[in-house]
Amino acid sequence: MATNTLQAESVCTIHEIAEPSADELYAAYRYAKAELEMAFYNPATFREDLPQELENRLSAAHSTALNRLLLSPATDLRGLAQKLAVFHEEAIHEGWYKCQEIVAVLALDGHRLARH
Repeated sequence: MATNTLQAESVCTIHEIAEPSADELYAAYRYAKAELEMAFYNPATFREDLPQELENRLSAAHSTALNRLLLSPATDLRGLAQKLAVFHEEAIHEGWYKCQEIVAVLALDGHRLARH
């Protein structure tokens, strides 16, 4: 009986953790991209290299947010269009390390949304 109670508590805990919405993922991506660009284009330090630690942190945040957005399922056609626009803007097809996975998710999005 204790095992069932523990399993039930685990299931409740898992279900209570809400996945971010498509809009939240998009906003997080735009925010991370803006932070990275603001650091690169800061008028006070423009044309200077960013400190490596800062560049690594901002680039990692941008990459993580980008991947989370593009690898999450689109819930509607607007979301799919948004993801395709980001795919194009970021030139994912030009060698992004998760390109194949992203294209597979986009194809699944299209097929799934076409059935509705």
